[in-house]
Amino acid sequence: MIKSFENILKKKLPYVLISFLGLIVFFIPLESGDEFWNYSFARNISMGLLPYRDFNIVQTPLSACFPALLMKFFGTKFIVFRLAGYVLFIGIISCLYYACEMINANSKVSLLFAMAGAAAIIWVYLYNYNHLMIFILLLIYVLTLKEKSIFDHVLIGFLSGIAIIVKQNTGLAVMTVNLLICFLRFMQKRDRKIFMYRFLISLLPGS
Repeated sequence: MIKSFENILKKKLPYVLISFLGLIVFFIPLESGDEFWNYSFARNISMGLLPYRDFNIVQTPLSACFPALLMKFFGTKFIVFRLAGYVLFIGIISCLYYACEMINANSKVSLLFAMAGAAAIIWVYLYNYNHLMIFILLLIYVLTLKEKSIFDHVLIGFLSGIAIIVKQNTGLAVMTVNLLICFLRFMQKRDRKIFMYRFLISLLPGS
């Protein structure tokens, strides 16, 4: 039982460390106008305003919806927007750690790479569509490494689809790659049914 507890602790500890590291997000100086713009987009949505109809927004609006949801529960103060950034930061670095662990199966080396990734982005980190797109791409990569069940493919298709409503041009590139993969696998007669589902699911979010 003690050994089992130690194994659980060993698996969870990297994510605990990443969570503590993410607290840095709350102390990043308020220097970027982009952060205030993204905050205002989320605040507007949380107050019931509709993008494009009630206020102007350059990118597609999904990245503003998550902080807007938090604002519905915790209020529209700027710290709530930073909370959304904290959650996203943890998601990015945790995905990076998990992907590295899947590749080399060494938790210490994987954690080292994850910390290097955190150090690389923290000095330019803001909650915005670019970092949400990084998170989506990392999730797609992790699922591609697994790619064992139809559920994995359905999630890849869904994530590829929602990429378009995070940022139209980058999302279009992600969607195009996904559709190309589905087409090639279908033509090669490899799991045709699975890739047909993946193709159809990817069309739903942007429709």
